[in-house]
Amino acid sequence: MSGDRLAKFQEAYRNLDLLPLLDQRELDRFRVSYGEEVLEELQQPIEDDDTRSGKTIFSGHRGCGKSTLLAEFGRRCEKNGFFVVFFKFRN
Repeated sequence: MSGDRLAKFQEAYRNLDLLPLLDQRELDRFRVSYGEEVLEELQQPIEDDDTRSGKTIFSGHRGCGKSTLLAEFGRRCEKNGFFVVFFKFRN
């Protein structure tokens, strides 16, 4: 592959890497309003856990919006005084 073609391919690939959308500007840019019920269902057990030691597993198929939904959930939790840590595991 020529250097110019490789550079164009690499730029196109970087432009497609949208996840995770962590800051509000990025989230607003790609926002599709959905998941309000899911956010409320996630929020309730966390707020009701007096020990603050509960764990929740949130899963779904690739591309279904997990990272976007959880980023919004994290922002809501931070507004309510929780300490939120974002991380992404890649193989």
